[in-house]
Amino acid sequence: MGSKVTTSIRSIMFTVIITAFLLTIALGHASGDDDGKGDLDDDCVGCHSDGGSGTVSISSEFDTFEAGQDVIISIPVNMDSSDSDAMMPGVMILSGAGSNVKGDGWTISSDPNGNALPMNYNEMSGISGETEFQWTLVAPETPGDYSVFARLIYDDGGAKFLETEALSFTITEASSVASDTDTTDERPDQTPKALSFGILVGIVGIMIITILRRR
Repeated sequence: MGSKVTTSIRSIMFTVIITAFLLTIALGHASGDDDGKGDLDDDCVGCHSDGGSGTVSISSEFDTFEAGQDVIISIPVNMDSSDSDAMMPGVMILSGAGSNVKGDGWTISSDPNGNALPMNYNEMSGISGETEFQWTLVAPETPGDYSVFARLIYDDGGAKFLETEALSFTITEASSVASDTDTTDERPDQTPKALSFGILVGIVGIMIITILRRR
């Protein structure tokens, strides 16, 4: 019986170690830009000079959104350069203060490269002519006035950067979608919480039964 218990403990420890290793890899990619993406603030200005032959602009269909609504930001980039390094430009989307938009209350739900962990800086390779970078942001929960701009980073006979004008947004309070006569949504969180708790109890029960059987 003792050997079976020891084997079970080793199996659990092995699973925990593998899970921790995979999480470490995922978190390592969440803040760096070695692989063409990253969560960056007002970077690359010190080592890049303003100018170059490329162009960049920014647009959104609307300028007023409710808190929590999706906001699609389109950033067309045109690479007019013979420099081979210019064919892999990077674009970062920043708040009006020059910091990562996440720090201003925005949530990034998708980025141009479709990363599993969406980030505010993305690169694209093999670009020639005009290409569009597109982010989907979730409007901040705090109503107020916000601004967003984009910075293009590339090489055009030297490290260059270009910036767009800032887009101004007005974020209003989220409107209530529940009807006054609709009693089914009075406690919307109860069912999901109960379901999640039931699933958790079931998983723990299965684990206990499995360990006891191995004994």
